[in-house]
Amino acid sequence: MSCTRIDYITHLNNYLQDKGQAHLVHWEESFSGPSHAAIWTSTCKISGESKGTGNGRSKAEAKNSAAQQTLERLLEDR
Repeated sequence: MSCTRIDYITHLNNYLQDKGQAHLVHWEESFSGPSHAAIWTSTCKISGESKGTGNGRSKAEAKNSAAQQTLERLLEDR
């Protein structure tokens, strides 16, 4: 069985492009812990407002998680 990872970063980017807001996105990334076992945190901000935060063992995993949370929040607010 294969595990398919959804690319929420691309979905979020496409959604924001359709709304003419892709230029308003800003990502903040940091990590904690030792470099061999770091936990990354990524926050997606739109127009300076935090819309989603994600954590993961890699920067990409954290950013994808934040993008998922952001996209879900934006779709709820429609």
